[in-house]
Amino acid sequence: MKKALLRASLAAAAALLSVACIMVMDPERTTSWQPRGEFRRTVEFAAGGTIALENEAGNVEIVGWDKDAVEVVAQGAAANPGEKRKVRAYGFWEIKPDVEIKKMDGSLSIRTRPFDGPGDLPAVDYTIRVPNSIVLSGIRMEEGNLTISDVFGRIEGSLERGDIAVSNFSGSVDLFIGTGSADV
Repeated sequence: MKKALLRASLAAAAALLSVACIMVMDPERTTSWQPRGEFRRTVEFAAGGTIALENEAGNVEIVGWDKDAVEVVAQGAAANPGEKRKVRAYGFWEIKPDVEIKKMDGSLSIRTRPFDGPGDLPAVDYTIRVPNSIVLSGIRMEEGNLTISDVFGRIEGSLERGDIAVSNFSGSVDLFIGTGSADV
C-alpha cells in the first residue's frame, strides 16, 4: 500500500512539474514574447552625493524625493530570445534584470551588467528615486529615453539614441545626445 501511494505521489509530482513550464507555438506572432521581471532595492544615500548610471537599452526616469535614500526599480528580462521565435513561455520562474549597485564614499553607481548571451541586450527600464539635491554624473545610455524631474544640483551624461526631458530642475546641465531631442 505504501509503495502504491509513493508511486502515485511521484507521478503527481512529475505531472505538476511538467506543466510548470509550458512553451506554446504562436503562429500569429512575428516577434518573440518574453517575460519581464523586476529588480527593486532601496539604499540609504545622503543628499548632495553623486550618482552614476550605465544602461545600454531601455528608458530611465529619475525623480527627486525628500528622503535620504535612493530607490532603484528596474524592469526587464534576463535575456533576449531573438526576434524570429514564435514561442510563448508560460511557467513559474523569476527573471530579473541583472543590476549592480555599488555604494562608495558619497557616490552610488548603478549599472546593468553586460549581457554575454546570444541575441541583443534586453532593454531594462529604470525608475530611480533620488534625494532632491543630487549630482547626476556619469549617466551613460546607448538607447532609450531619459527623464529627470524634481531635482537640483548637476546633470552630466550622454545618450546615443533617444530623447531627454528635464523638468523642475535647478542647476547645471551638460548632456550629449547623438540622435534625439532635448527638452530642458
